[in-house]
Amino acid sequence: MANVNPVEGIVYGFRLLAYFLVVGIIGAVIAGIGYLSGEGIMMVVFGLLGYIFIMGGLLGAQYKLIADAVEKGLLAAK
Repeated sequence: MANVNPVEGIVYGFRLLAYFLVVGIIGAVIAGIGYLSGEGIMMVVFGLLGYIFIMGGLLGAQYKLIADAVEKGLLAAK
């Protein structure tokens, strides 16, 4: 991590934290809609949609983290 200073790392971490919070809240709201509907099939459908949204967000963050690291390494190698 010689090419990333601590402040840059902390700022990047807080940006990711904000992203995780937004994704988690939206996924929870989607699942909560199903829970509040009180109907069995709606609870399952919205629960799965909320779960899929959260998992998609987590996988997207993983992709972004790797892509950003590769870009940083390529720029440092020039």
